[in-house]
Amino acid sequence: MDNIEKLVNKSKSSSKQRIFAPLNIPWHRRCQTLSVLVCSLLPWFCIYLTICFLRADRWYIFGSFLIYLIWMAMFRNYPTHGGCRQQWFRRLIFWKWFVDYFPIRLHKTCDLPADRSYIFGYHPHGIICLGGIGNFATEATGFENLFPDINVRFLVLNSNFQIPFFEFILTMMGMCDVSRESCNYILKQGKGNSIVLVLGGAQESLDARSSFEYILTLKNRKGFIKVALENGANLVPVFSFGENDLYGQISNPRGSKLRSIQIFLQKKMGYALPLFYGRGIFQYKFGLLPYRHPVDTYVGEPIEIPKLSVERITPEIINEYHMKYLNALTHLFDTYKAKHDNANASLIFVDDPIIELGQQKKMASKGVIVVYGMTLSTATQRVLATLIEKSLDYELKVINLMNGEHLTPEYLQKQPFGTIPTLIDADGFKIYESRAICRYLETKYKGRGTELIPKDSKALGLFEQGVAIETSNFDSLAGQIVSEKIFKKMRGGEPDMNKVAQLRSELAENLDVYEKILTKQSYIGGETFTLADLFHLPYGAMLIKAGENELFDSRPHVKQWWNKISNRPAWKSVAAMN
Repeated sequence: MDNIEKLVNKSKSSSKQRIFAPLNIPWHRRCQTLSVLVCSLLPWFCIYLTICFLRADRWYIFGSFLIYLIWMAMFRNYPTHGGCRQQWFRRLIFWKWFVDYFPIRLHKTCDLPADRSYIFGYHPHGIICLGGIGNFATEATGFENLFPDINVRFLVLNSNFQIPFFEFILTMMGMCDVSRESCNYILKQGKGNSIVLVLGGAQESLDARSSFEYILTLKNRKGFIKVALENGANLVPVFSFGENDLYGQISNPRGSKLRSIQIFLQKKMGYALPLFYGRGIFQYKFGLLPYRHPVDTYVGEPIEIPKLSVERITPEIINEYHMKYLNALTHLFDTYKAKHDNANASLIFVDDPIIELGQQKKMASKGVIVVYGMTLSTATQRVLATLIEKSLDYELKVINLMNGEHLTPEYLQKQPFGTIPTLIDADGFKIYESRAICRYLETKYKGRGTELIPKDSKALGLFEQGVAIETSNFDSLAGQIVSEKIFKKMRGGEPDMNKVAQLRSELAENLDVYEKILTKQSYIGGETFTLADLFHLPYGAMLIKAGENELFDSRPHVKQWWNKISNRPAWKSVAAMN
């Protein structure tokens, strides 16, 4: 590392002194800084130029510009029809200066046959996505040599094409509008025609900061999967190490007042407003130029995508390929993170709050309940079984505990203890804790589906007694046995069989009492199936999976009761999810 680079890196870590650029900077580095400065100021210069033309005194200048504006508004279509990419423009030495400033480097991990179209998913967005521009909107990093006959278009917000003159430069670089119309047009042009989508979008820029945790706004972004399926375009994950290090950003954690304002403004204007800072032209501590920090971009292996008609594309298929994409992106990241970052660095996938809000409103209008949880969770299973018993429509949004998604700031806003499940009712009402959710659903939707809490006072008393029996005499013991014999193994441990034997003995004694109770009544909470019985199902099923079915089979009335409740269609539907 040369002395200049040391000064730059020192400037990022030091907050006590302003470090000025030395006078003896080599000419090639001045050219690099100039190229980045020009790119940073170019849209503002084009806006200034527009104002000058609009205020021109000479009628022919004003008239000519007015004709240009009318053409832009009424007749121009190239932003959505493949653009006007000019290879000579993409090969200018100016772009070589631009990428060498950081530097930006493109790494190929496998061949991409030119007989297919591709959707490259670029991550992370960063503040301005400079790595994406350098690699895919120019030829300075050698894309055309690494991937011959792949004609790629880098897609950006349509608002960029509303700036006169600036839009000419963008289209010559091979940039196009990011609309669905534009995506479909390019992908339908034949083999090799491909697009680059910055999938995290503007929302992801609000999480762009130097950290070993990369927050990617990708969890509920699935539109690109549908586009890929409609066109039979293979998906290619792309990850840039260093993209988030090019600028600093004022702290705006999720849930903060600043983040709320930024989300509101993005919803109204269509683009985010991250409060970022970088270095200056003549000093390295503060300014709007990006820091000189390497950006290493890895193009991963393609995911084969079939071409399907719109009628055949179901939510299940979309979710399947979305999960494949997340897994492929994670694999790409994990493979190269130790080389450019930290071996402990991680990806965190989060929802786009604007999309989520829109989905919640849409579901509310349709009367759809949203459950945040995962089907392996016994608590989530209770809630799902209750929803099905009540014949209620719902959507399950998966919160993966193994990936730590329950501890993200976004989820903690819904459930401050970081546990699952959480339910958001069709009217927006939020509630957590599984047993409380089940009771709420029965009370709110009484008259729908199965009655799970009796109305008669005596029957209600037996029901409450049955709930207390399950909580005090079954749940804890069964849960500990399951934890030892199943969950401990899943984590790579070995069960403590002495502990299991002791727990089994205690649970057996309690089930002996169950046997006596069930000689006098059909269910543990009375004469009808209620939540008191339903609450037994998740851990009861896990006990059988753990090989503890003798606890039920050795007691005739307990066995008969268990067979009745575990063969209910609602529970069978839940069990089939795993």
